[in-house]
Amino acid sequence: MFDIDWIGLSVPFAYIAVLLGALITFSSLYRKRKAAKSATLAPWFPPHLQRNIYLSLLHLNPEEGKEKPPAVPESVLRAALLRRAVEDIHRIIQVRTAKQACSTLLQRGSVGDDLWQRFLRAEKEMEQELTDVVMEANGLAPNWGQTIFQSANEIAANTVFRKRLDEIQAQTEAEKEWWEKRRASIQAEFMKELDTSPTASGKSPANKVGSDEDAILVEAGGPTVSDKGSIRKKAKMQFKKRRSQNPHFAPKIAQLGYRLAPLVRVTTGTVHPSFPATVLNYHLLTDSELDDLAEFYHQKTRSRYTSQYPCPVEWRPDLTLADKRRKFGRFIGLRGCDTPIRTKTEEEIMEEARMARLRDDRERKGRKYARY
Repeated sequence: MFDIDWIGLSVPFAYIAVLLGALITFSSLYRKRKAAKSATLAPWFPPHLQRNIYLSLLHLNPEEGKEKPPAVPESVLRAALLRRAVEDIHRIIQVRTAKQACSTLLQRGSVGDDLWQRFLRAEKEMEQELTDVVMEANGLAPNWGQTIFQSANEIAANTVFRKRLDEIQAQTEAEKEWWEKRRASIQAEFMKELDTSPTASGKSPANKVGSDEDAILVEAGGPTVSDKGSIRKKAKMQFKKRRSQNPHFAPKIAQLGYRLAPLVRVTTGTVHPSFPATVLNYHLLTDSELDDLAEFYHQKTRSRYTSQYPCPVEWRPDLTLADKRRKFGRFIGLRGCDTPIRTKTEEEIMEEARMARLRDDRERKGRKYARY
């Protein structure tokens, strides 16, 4: 019937076989090279020391001359597994924080595929590591795998906090030294300002009067411009004399420039306009300003907000200016405001005690007769 040319048909089949063989060989070689290349990539994380310690404790080899290995206490195994979980927490945090950055850099072409392959392999290793830790925890104690990473997270957070605290404490001495230098420079600048005479009044034309006829009198007999200059010079000389005689005078003057931290109102979170900005402004507060401040901070009239301040005080309208200033200083936290301004005598203390006993007796009698 039909004569089939087997020789002619063998040529395309041979071509197809050679092509398939070449593709299979290329695919096999490519996969082997890719696997070898990925195996030679550097790991993302250093060796897991905590995991190695746990596995070493779990699979101890017997000593020479003994058939059984030494028994490891279960508490030691639990501690080693917990330290392993803590290290896993640190690595998980690093993986999660670096994933977005690596993905963005890969899209921009800033990093190669090798780095991304390393990252993906580290991510898979961490997933397998978490599964192994949970299984090991459930093997040591029932249902411990559900809570082991919570405990490890608390330990990791505490470790980071202690490390940060140690860094801050290590900088304490340097900060103290810097602040001492800064305070000394501020004090020197402040004393320099006190030493320099006011140049504005000295350079004004009014001070260059050559005769007494040009002096202007104020309110019939008031001080002239030259008298004011002499008074200012005399005050300056007295100030220098006091500073030379008393070594503590200059630091006290410098303390007047210390700034005070503002105190906010608990209901609105605002600061009163009359709140003293410095220690000098505190000593210059008037009676009305102190009453306004006490009313603003709920100390003049007792309310449910009075006790919400750090140092509430008892404010009375019959207090003197010095008492009000001292109470307000105690309210804002100034040192030295707890002591009374005037020391009471023994007779006054005895009189107050006697009056207190009389008040208690009257109240007791009033309660007694109120029953009938």
